[in-house]
Amino acid sequence: MPFDDDLSTEERDTYKLFLSAITPRGDRICSAALYRFFVDYYDAANFFMFVIKLVGQADEGRMRAAKALSTISPEDAERYKKTLEKPNLVLNQLSRFSSHQSKNMVLSATNSFLCYYSEIIQAAINKRPELLKSSQTIRLDEVLAFKRYSDIVSYLVDKRINSLSYGGILQMEEYMRDRLGIETFKDDDQKHLLLIFIELRNILTHNRGVVNDLFLSRVKNHMGFKFRSGKQFHCDLDVFARLSKNCIDVACDIDKGVCEKFGIQRKRYATWSTAGANKKRPAPTT
Repeated sequence: MPFDDDLSTEERDTYKLFLSAITPRGDRICSAALYRFFVDYYDAANFFMFVIKLVGQADEGRMRAAKALSTISPEDAERYKKTLEKPNLVLNQLSRFSSHQSKNMVLSATNSFLCYYSEIIQAAINKRPELLKSSQTIRLDEVLAFKRYSDIVSYLVDKRINSLSYGGILQMEEYMRDRLGIETFKDDDQKHLLLIFIELRNILTHNRGVVNDLFLSRVKNHMGFKFRSGKQFHCDLDVFARLSKNCIDVACDIDKGVCEKFGIQRKRYATWSTAGANKKRPAPTT
């Protein structure tokens, strides 16, 4: 996508970071679960870019029409003067909904990541059901409801994954480390950035994006962001680009570690895509 001439170097770098994150790499190796995460993320990000492109075309069309019609007569020139004075009318209208757009992007990206995190843990347990061993018990009537051992295992896996999902990202990280033997994060910065992303999702969902004491108690390292209790935090494009790129990096690292250890199939992104997995998601199987 071409850049506007009036963009600053910093703004150009932000767009480049964002575009690099949303552009699928056909040679990227990923599991079925990670592929689904990519597709969900790319769809949401590209929809945002599609809207921006349409808005730009609408404003450009208005200006071209106004310029062409204003040359017909002096009266027409005066009539279209107001149009020429407002070259970004549609874009300005779109900016009124910037908070809503930002919210949609954050929720879509974080929900897709949490779904991926649950799926890759589930894929590992399916490969090694002994990971389910714990002191927890299951009622006899629950066991008798199934006829096959595989159905019981599948039920227990789903039950464990649901429990982990409701426990939050830190409980899932603990399970990944203690039971699967895989570290979720390469370093503390990765962890802090992902926690910020997830907690932004939580306050957007439950508190209209207003930072509260619960948020501040969970986000110990602000990583340079300015969070103030009682103030709404708006996730600008540069913030989203930084947080979402980190989110993708974390997912890719997890995928490599888990798949190599548990023998989970990985393919090139382009292979998943051409296999028809994109027609009806989720289609690929682990």
